[in-house]
Parts: sequence; structure tokens; C-alpha cells
Amino acid sequence: MFGVLVVLMSVTACQQQPVVVETTIPIPTTATTSPRVESTTTSSTSADPQDDGCFGEDPPLSGDGFLGRFESDNSDSQNIAGFNWSETGECAALILAFRSEAGAPAVDPPEFRAEYLRHTAVVRLELGQGVAASAVSEQAIDTELLESFYVAYDPAAGSLVVDVHLAAGAEVRVRPASSPARIIVEIEADGRPVTGAATIGEAVVLFAPATSMPPVLVQGYGRAGIEISASFVSSTRVLQDTLFLDPSPTLWTTFEWTVRDFQPGPVSIRVGDAAPIEFVSR
Repeated sequence: MFGVLVVLMSVTACQQQPVVVETTIPIPTTATTSPRVESTTTSSTSADPQDDGCFGEDPPLSGDGFLGRFESDNSDSQNIAGFNWSETGECAALILAFRSEAGAPAVDPPEFRAEYLRHTAVVRLELGQGVAASAVSEQAIDTELLESFYVAYDPAAGSLVVDVHLAAGAEVRVRPASSPARIIVEIEADGRPVTGAATIGEAVVLFAPATSMPPVLVQGYGRAGIEISASFVSSTRVLQDTLFLDPSPTLWTTFEWTVRDFQPGPVSIRVGDAAPIEFVSR
């Protein structure tokens, strides 16, 4: 277990550099031997968005909240093999590809739950426990609609999450595809600005809270094997706490910290080397 101390103060954000690694995540209920898989991260500005189904009607686009759940009894997807993305005008698509335990392209996509966290400009995919490894931990994209993506281990669920960070306000949908196995995230700009983007450091990604009133849930992820300082400061209260991460070997690891009982006024939250999240509680 690695300690994470949460402290609130103001720092300058340090931009995360893209890292591509082979990763094996210990899942308590799944024993797997992960093959070596290569990351495929390519971008395109000439792709026809209709080829990616970006303007399809099923399922409908959503501006916030729960996007859907996919269940499968016979998925052979056990590793995230890589990501591809394309963007044309106000439409973008990011595609996750998967491999089987034997290292071949998977046929059927894994179970997953999808949610659009509009308050922090993140599309989150919570993968089923059958997916135990990833060839990629994060990647900067830096297009008009797509900022970056991260793969993190959620110790509470014993599984992986994939977070797609958006660079602009958008409506989103997520759908599975087979032969080969894929999860497709489709994004269409809606003209509204991003107001609560996550702050990103070398060792910590910190989300904007969903609410400015107590209780406030502080969320994000940190790198495995390091200690992270963090804090919460309001006009009437200063809190410091130590969070403990159950780390993955090389992926990011999620954390949560609930802060209760503080008075209205300016609030600043800092975790590790990520720039602080600041807001006014009313």
C-alpha cells in the first residue's frame, strides 16, 4: 500500500508527457498471463466521420451522465491492445481495440459501463474484470475535441477504467462493436465551453468536483509506487489527510476522498503536483 497525503495549496500545473507501456494488472478473480501487445495510436483529420458512425442515431448522443451498459457472456477481450482516433470538423471518434489471452485480435468486446462526467470533461469507461491488462497507460491527443486519455486501475472494483478527456464541450455516445472487438466513443461538439477540466501533473490527475456544496468528493488518479501530498482549504477549514492507494504495477491508480462539513466561501483543493482546483462554495 502506498500513502497519498492530500493537501490544498496553489501550484503550477505540469503537463503530462505521453507514456506507452505494457502493463499487467492483478485482478483478484482473474488469473491471466498477458502477451506483449503493441499500442496503435494514430490520428487523422481526413477521415469521414460517418464511417465511424459519428452521426448515427442509435444510441442517441448525450450531454451528461449515464451513457449505457454493455454485458457479454462470451467476450474474449482480455487486454487493451491500443487506441485509434479520428476527427473531422465538429465530430470525433476514439476507438479502443482489444486482444485475447492468446494475443490475437479479440472478436467480442468486453463488458463495460459508460458515463459522461460533464463537470470535469471526461468520458469514463468502467471495464469488466475480464480485461486485466493494457498496452497503454496514457496518451496526449491535443485536437479540437480530444485532449488525452488515461487507463487506470480501480482497486475498489478490481478492474480498469478508461478516461477520455475532452478539449471542448460536446455530446457523446459509446457503443460496442464486434469482429474485431472494439469500444467506440463518438463525440460531437455542442458549442458549450469546458468549465471544469481536470488538472494534470506528472504524478496526479485531479478532477473538478461534481458539486461545490458539502460533501465534496475529491477524485482522480496517481502513479503507482509514489507518495502524494494533498489538502483541502476553505474559508473556515483546513484539512489534510493521507489516502492509501492499492497500486497497479505501472498504470495509474484511482483515489477518492470525501470532504464534509465546511462553510460557504472560497475553496481550494490540491492533490500532489496537479494544479489546484478552486471554486466558491455557496
